[in-house]
Amino acid sequence: MEKLINKIFRIFNLSSIIFLIIGIILAFFPAISLSIISYSIAGILIVFGISFMVEQTKSIFWGSFSIGIVALILGIIILISPSFLTNVIPIFLGIMIILSGIYKINITINIKNAGNNNWIFSLIIAILNIICGIFLLLNPSFGAITITSLIGITLIIYSVSDIIDAIILKNDIKKIFYK
Repeated sequence: MEKLINKIFRIFNLSSIIFLIIGIILAFFPAISLSIISYSIAGILIVFGISFMVEQTKSIFWGSFSIGIVALILGIIILISPSFLTNVIPIFLGIMIILSGIYKINITINIKNAGNNNWIFSLIIAILNIICGIFLLLNPSFGAITITSLIGITLIIYSVSDIIDAIILKNDIKKIFYK
C-alpha cells in the first residue's frame, strides 16, 4: 500500500511542478506562443488521465476514474485543436480548479479528523482554489495577454497548494487511512 501511495504522490508532485513551470511562463512571458503551451498541457492531461484511469481500482482517492476520463478527453481535444485551449482555457481551468478545491476540502476534513493542526491551512488553500476558479469563470472576457498572465498566476497558486497539500497529507497518511 505504501508503494502505491508513494506512486500517487509522485504523480501529484510531477504534475504540480509541470503546472508551476507553465504558470511561470504564462505569468511572466504572456506573449510566448500559446500553441506550444497548448501541446504541453494536452500531453500532461493525457498522461494524467491515463494514470488516474489505470490506478482507479487501487486508488484511495474518490473519483479518480472520472477525473482521468475528463483529463484524457480534454487532452485529446487540445492536441487535435490547440486553438481550443486559447478560446476556452479560462472556463476549463476555472471548473477544474473549483472541483480541485472541493476535493481538497474533503482531504482537509480527513486531515482534521486525523488530529493534524495544519487542517486550517489546507482549508484556506482549498477556499483560495475555489475563489480563483470562480474568478476565471466570471471574467473570461479579459484580453489574451491579461488572461494568460492571470492563468499563470492561478496555476502557480494551484501548483504550490498541491505541493503543500501533498506534503501535509503524506506526513499524516497513516493517521488518516490506518486508524
